[in-house]
Amino acid sequence: MSQNAQPTERFSRALASIRDWTYPPEVHLQEIPAPTRIAPLSVALEARVPASLRAPGPGAGTGGPAVPAGDSGDLAAGSFILLHDPNPPGVWGGDMRIVTVVKAQLEAELGSDPLLGEVAWTWLAEALDTEMPAPLHLAGTVTRTLSESFGDLRPRGSEVG
Repeated sequence: MSQNAQPTERFSRALASIRDWTYPPEVHLQEIPAPTRIAPLSVALEARVPASLRAPGPGAGTGGPAVPAGDSGDLAAGSFILLHDPNPPGVWGGDMRIVTVVKAQLEAELGSDPLLGEVAWTWLAEALDTEMPAPLHLAGTVTRTLSESFGDLRPRGSEVG
């Protein structure tokens, strides 16, 4: 947790709530260094779902496509950052801001679906609407990448993430 200021009651409650969350056992979660220049109070978490949980299927031998070289081998990974500024910039729309980044390998068919971004955004908005009683100012981007392998890497095929 970054702490450039004395924690407010609101931030302390949010932090306690985060630490009380129950996570599925397959999610490896750890606190990581939080940004220090964006807000006086912040906490950051990193989550990973290991590739060892990949369901058996077509691909490299024991279940799914080969893991890209240099990749951590996670099925999914992400970060969650809670920022709190008792005197926030006007663009925040409140004194707290949440920033998330999620990366996951997708099946090529799913990754090329033109509605993927809209569906992912809708899932996030609906989940937040269900869990968060306060009005939210949502803004974000859904980005997908396509990697195609050639030469000696051709057995990996195409990967969408």
